[in-house]
Amino acid sequence: MFERYTEKARRVIFFARYEASNFGLPKIETEHMLLGLVREDLPLLQSVLGESFTDQSIRKEIENRTGVRTKISASADLPLSDENKRVLGHAVQEADRLCSAPIGPEHLLFGLLQEKKSLAALILTAYGLRIESLRSGRQPSPKEQQRWMASRRRKDRIYRWLQNFNGVFLILFGLGFVQILFETSAHDLSHSDAVIYAIGFPILTVITGGLLFWQYRRRRLPQKWAQRYLITMTAIFFATMGMVFAGIQR
Repeated sequence: MFERYTEKARRVIFFARYEASNFGLPKIETEHMLLGLVREDLPLLQSVLGESFTDQSIRKEIENRTGVRTKISASADLPLSDENKRVLGHAVQEADRLCSAPIGPEHLLFGLLQEKKSLAALILTAYGLRIESLRSGRQPSPKEQQRWMASRRRKDRIYRWLQNFNGVFLILFGLGFVQILFETSAHDLSHSDAVIYAIGFPILTVITGGLLFWQYRRRRLPQKWAQRYLITMTAIFFATMGMVFAGIQR
């Protein structure tokens, strides 16, 4: 879900979760996202609202409007409210409109303003911030936007294709392991076949590992799946190479 988000944008969401737990609420609301923005990128807000917009002033206003309940553990897995889910959707749309691949705090700020009935939007509007003022900079042309969206669709297709091949490569690993297992147990693994396996399996491992690492670095492969693929590949690789070298030595 957060593949395109920059580190700063991810920290905004992390701080929003922390603020929600401090306020004792079971969901991350838009005002918590706003406080997360203040924590992570106060200069961004002050650049459009002035230096009078401070952490203390906004926090006091939110506390006056919502109150503070008993604090919830910071380790609790708090979900995003429906409003905040729409905020993230608005942020993605704004990044696409501006032909921007990464989604940063500035796009989250725009998303908060777009959710006009939310508490965060009401507070920002009361401070004089308008969507038009955020869009006062360069606007991409319709042709630029069309090229950008076409490029995004192509990249998404490539990533889906690669993700499908993650499983294919693991199946190849598994089939190779089973074949070598049967040949070794039946003493049918010839010296020449063992040498081919000894060369081919490391090459397949490097290719698969490189693709997985590239997808992980591009934030297109969740960390938990990258770890599972890596553990499976490592186990199969060492088991297979052990049998291959045993066949070479015979």
